Amino acid sequence: MIAELNCDPLAQELCLLARQYAFLCADEIIDTKHLLLAATKVTPGEWHGYSELTEARLLDAMEGILGHNSELSDRRPSRLSPSALDVLGSAAEKASQCGRPISCKDIWTALLEDTSGMECFLIRRLGIEPKELRQRLGRESSNKA
Repeated sequence: MIAELNCDPLAQELCLLARQYAFLCADEIIDTKHLLLAATKVTPGEWHGYSELTEARLLDAMEGILGHNSELSDRRPSRLSPSALDVLGSAAEKASQCGRPISCKDIWTALLEDTSGMECFLIRRLGIEPKELRQRLGRESSNKA
C-alpha cells in the first residue's frame, strides 16, 4: 500500500520510517503511532515551533501510555492498520484535490483530524494542543507556497 502512494520525497521518507518503527516495535502492521513517530522525526522543528515535539519525547510519552516493548522480531510489517489506512487515505485525498503528491503536511493534518484519537492524546501529553499544532503547520506550509 505505501509503495502505491504518490508522495513527495519527505512524505516518502516518512512512510518508510513508519515501516521501520513498526518493525522496531515488533508490530505486524504499520499503525498511526508509527506514522506519528515518523512525522515527528522528519518534520523540521521550525514548521511547528514546539521544542518538546521530538522523537525521544514522543517515545517517552508512548512508553508511559502503552508500556515498553523491548522484544524485536523478524517480522517486516508491510500492512497498514485500519486507522493508518484511513490517515494515509485522507492525506492522499487532500493531495489529489490539490493536484499534487502527498506531502508531510497532508499526513500531519490527517493524523491530527481525530482530536479524540491516540495521536492527539500523545501530542497533548507533550503539552501541545493538536489544534495549535495544525494551525502552525498550516501557516508554515502557506509561507512555503
